[in-house]
Formats: sequence, C-alpha cells, structure tokens
Amino acid sequence: MSVTLITRNESDADKEWTNYGIKNRHNVTIYSYNNLGGHIFMKTIKGSNTSIQIAQHDQGYKNYLMKACNDIGVDYPNDTDPSFKRDYYLIRDAESIYFSGYFDNLSKARLQIKGRDAWLVEMFTNKIKENRKLEDQLALKTKTKLKIHNGLIPIFMFSEDLKCWCQLDIKNYKWIYIMRAPKPIGKYLAFGTDPISSTARIELSMI
Repeated sequence: MSVTLITRNESDADKEWTNYGIKNRHNVTIYSYNNLGGHIFMKTIKGSNTSIQIAQHDQGYKNYLMKACNDIGVDYPNDTDPSFKRDYYLIRDAESIYFSGYFDNLSKARLQIKGRDAWLVEMFTNKIKENRKLEDQLALKTKTKLKIHNGLIPIFMFSEDLKCWCQLDIKNYKWIYIMRAPKPIGKYLAFGTDPISSTARIELSMI
C-alpha cells in the first residue's frame, strides 16, 4: 500500500516532514497558491518523477472555513486570501494529521492550538466528525452493524511546550498524552510551526 505525505512545505517544520516523506519513499503532494489568481497548485513527487498542476476547484472549502471560524471564535477570513482555501485542500484528502506546535490555554478556540495551524486542525476534526456521522447514517439506512468509534481520532501533535506527543479525543475535545505517534499510513497531512525544536526533529525521525 502506498503512503502519501500531504504538506505545504513552508516552515522549517514542514520541510522536515517533506524530507521525512522522501527519505521513507512516500509519495509527496505539496499544495501552494498564487496570490494574483487565487489558484491552488499541486506539486506531486513520486520517486524521481515530479509534476505540477492546478488543483481542480472545490467549492466545499467555504463550508469548512465557516465551521472553523465558529470553533476558533473569529470572523470569516478575507475571501481574497487564497491561503485559507489552500488549507482546505490540505485537509480534504488527508486521513490523518501529524504536526508540531504549541498550545494556547488562554485561547477561546475549541482545541486551543496556537497560531494559524489551528485552522487545519479544526477543519480536519470537523471532517472526521462529518465522515463518522455519514457512516452511521449509511449503516442505519442499510441496516448493517454500526461501527464502534472510540473518541480518539488520527490527529497527532508533538507539543513544543510540553515536549511530548498528544492525540485528540473528540468525546470531550481534550488532548491525551501518548508515548509516540504511530507510523503514517495512507494519506497523511504533516506540518509544523517555526522554529522547530531539536527535540521535535528527533521525535519526528523516530516515527
């Protein structure tokens, strides 16, 4: 089964993840944007082959951004800023998230992630909740057995302030301590804030 890293490749932490993906022979998809036309670009790296294309327009990003605004407690972002649209494309196909960052315990945001990366985490959390709800509705409609979900979802954060790995439990929207994040499978989104610490670099390399 192939493994694909999805990233933005902007911060030093992002680039550390890109190097991790290439080193482990994962396919790599890097999303970027154009400020003038607002286009979202995909750079795909598969082994020695690299290609760049414009991502197909997806209107779904507005709904995800609106929900994230409510969860973070901010106004809807400026539609002329394509970086928010890019963030939606980053989470759209991802099946898990790995990132390094900081908590903000004074924040009104639901998950209390510091900085801009909160948007990615909040949008992905809503996507997982929505997918699970649709699975349950389909099971009821087809009269098949409901899938048992625990509260843990595949969002793994290396806390730069606590110097440990955490995983999100959406039953109460709390972060729980784990020994180490599991090895990525399928399509995973990875990113991080600057500066990335030497401890985070070591932990990343040990996954």
